[in-house]
This record gives sequence, structure tokens and C-alpha cells, in this order.
Amino acid sequence: MSLIFTLLLAGSLFSFEMKDSRIYPGTERTISVWVPDEYNAEEPACLMVRFDRLGNLPKVAAALIANGEIPVCIAIGIEPGKIYSEDHKKVIRYNRSNEFDRTDGRMATFLETEVLPELRRQRTPDGRPILISEKASDRATIGASSGGIAAFNAAWERPDLFSRVYSMIGTFVPFRYGDQFPGIIRKTEPKRLRIFLQDNKDDTWNPIFGSWYDANVLMLKALQFAGYELDFQWDEGRHSAKNGNDIMAYVLKWLWEGWPDVVEKGISGNKSLNGIVSPDSEWKLEQENIAPGTILKSDGDGGVKLLPAKKKRYFNPLEATYPGGAHCAVAKEGSCWIDNYIIREGKKKWGQEFYCLHSPARQIAFDEKGYLYCATDKGIQICDHNGRVRVILGIDAGPVESIAFAGRKLYAISGGRLWSRELLVAGATPSSPEPKRERQG
Repeated sequence: MSLIFTLLLAGSLFSFEMKDSRIYPGTERTISVWVPDEYNAEEPACLMVRFDRLGNLPKVAAALIANGEIPVCIAIGIEPGKIYSEDHKKVIRYNRSNEFDRTDGRMATFLETEVLPELRRQRTPDGRPILISEKASDRATIGASSGGIAAFNAAWERPDLFSRVYSMIGTFVPFRYGDQFPGIIRKTEPKRLRIFLQDNKDDTWNPIFGSWYDANVLMLKALQFAGYELDFQWDEGRHSAKNGNDIMAYVLKWLWEGWPDVVEKGISGNKSLNGIVSPDSEWKLEQENIAPGTILKSDGDGGVKLLPAKKKRYFNPLEATYPGGAHCAVAKEGSCWIDNYIIREGKKKWGQEFYCLHSPARQIAFDEKGYLYCATDKGIQICDHNGRVRVILGIDAGPVESIAFAGRKLYAISGGRLWSRELLVAGATPSSPEPKRERQG
């Protein structure tokens, strides 16, 4: 692996090459690393991840660190991957949009499992080892355009890894489902994120993808509704990061305000959410090292069972009966639709696609009020009586593989661990009475 070193007036800049990615096969990229003079290699430093190149971040951060206005931070620049021809003379695939514009957890996993481990193996030009804090509140993501949505999405998908976000001229448009973020934000329980949005009022308008500025305004309104620690600035200009870079010093001071305290959760305006969980309730870690493919099942005695993947199952995790038994839901594997069937004389009749999710369900269960809970890669999506997702409960560790109720306690498997949480409602049981149905609307 080749290393390139550059000495700056304040701090040191070096880079290393990454190839043979497991997450993005065949890609090659350069990772730039800036280390401030104040870093002593004895205590873990905070981390700032900037998508694309570092730009003016080292210069601005150096002055702020020297003045004690932000903590000692190491900054890295993540260039998008490329795949070259066999003779390495031309690029045959540019991977930037596929990496940065995606709205799943792939980029966060790439950072966690490939970039950061490689970063920890590096040394500065003068031989200092790289020590990075493991605390989410000690980490920030920054980016512009597709890098702007990448910065937001990495923290959104994994708030256990990153708590602070600066998105400039973010591409929250229908490239790769970025336009769905405002709706998802309104439905999702607030995460421990502190977010600054910047855009220009004459940002790109495209007849296919719409308005970048309008999309950022929708993001702002959704985040305000959901109660986030939030600031923003709308400037004059087109699709350029210049204005966002010009206010970098102000934004960095705002992003790190309150450090080293943990970023707090806000209180959402989502009344449906507030009827399911109390603001002070948290997920509790019950067990680690859960084997892949393990399924949860309510045991009928106020607890849950963990069924190994290879053990014969006596129930279908993709099917759940509505309290009272009048109908049932059956999820389609790999589909965002869940069918609803009316039950007559013990048989399913008149099935139709009814519940519409943001991503496919892995397991489903009803609560006593008739709401359908769905384990998905977007969290636990909760549908109302009319089949619409109204609430999403997230677990910081990422996608949710399995869920089951034990009274008012909801169990979930996520990130190879078993979690539990006390809710304001209980799960449905065979003896649960039929709840009062909501009006259509």
C-alpha cells in the first residue's frame, strides 16, 4: 500500500489507497487524512469524515482547534470508488452516485468495517499512531451535493457511529430514493443527531429530478417537525459548495457546541409515535452474539424464544393474526407490500395488497390496538388500520431482523444482538379482543 505525505503549515496531511473492497467490489479510491498539530497520540481524537476530498476543512479546523473552539479532530476525505480498465488507463465505472446517493446502510458499513479499521493502522509522517474515539458524539460527517446526502445518510443509518452532520447543497432528490427522506423522518423516532443544512436558493432544477432547493426545504421542515437539534442557512447562488465552504468555521463551531456532552434526542410532533413509546424509554441490550438467522417467537408465558435458523419452525414469521381473529396479514418475502386476508370459517378470503412499507418485512406482529409492527432494514415500521406506515422505531445498530412481543415489552434482533423495550401498548395474543377500528382518512 502506497502512502503519500504532505506537510502543512498547521498539521499533517497524508493519504492511502484502498482496493478490493468487500462492500464495493472492484473499486479503488484514495483516502486523505489530516491530523492537527495538537493531536498527541495518547488520547483518542474526535473524527470528521468528509465525502469527496477534504477541501478547506483542514485549514478551517486547524484555526478552530488552535483557538480551543472545537475539540482535537482528525479529518478524513472519502473519495468515491472507481473501477478501471484492465490496463488501468481509463475508468470504466464511476461509483460516486451508487455510493453517495444510496439511502441504505451500505456506506456506513463501509466506513465502519473497512475505512476506519484501515485508518487505525496508519501513522502520521512523524510516526504517531492514529487513535479515533469510538463515541458517536465525537464524530461528524460532512459533504456537498451527493456527498451531502451521504453525510446525512451515514449518520441517519448508524447514529451509534456518527452524531453530527453538515450537509451542503444535499441531493435529496429521486436519484436513489433520497426524496423519501422527509416522509421517513416524520415517521421515525428522533435519533441522537445534530444537523446543519445549507443550500443555495437557485440550486439545480432538473425536469426529471426536480428542485434541489425545494428538496432541502422539505428536509428542514421534516427535521423541525421531528424535534432535531438543527440549524440551516439558505444562500444566493446555484449548485456550488462555495457558500457552504465559506461558512465552514461557523458551522463547525455550531456542530461541536456542547461537546463532550452526548447529543440528545428531540421530541417529535408525531402523535402516533408518542402513543406507542414514552420519550424517556430506551432500547435495552439483553444479549450479544445472536447467531445469524435467529428468529424470535412469543412463548405465551410473558417471554420470548430464540429459534435457531436451522431448527424447524412451527410458525410463519411473515404472518400475523389481527386481535380478535377477524383477519390476518401475510408479508410477501422481498416485497414492500403485505397482504390482508379476511378470515371466514377458519379460511383466508379476499386477500389484497394492503399494508405498504418503505422496505420489505422480515417478521410481523400486531399490537393490542391492531397496529402492525414490521421488522425491516429501516427499523420497526408500524402500520395503522388502513395499512399506512405512521411510526418507525429505529435501533442504532442498524436493520432489524426479527421482533416479538412479551406483554408490553417488545424484543428485537439487530446488529447480532437482542434488544428489548417497554412500550405503552401490549402485543396481541390469541385472546386479545378486537380493537375499535380507526376511520378512513
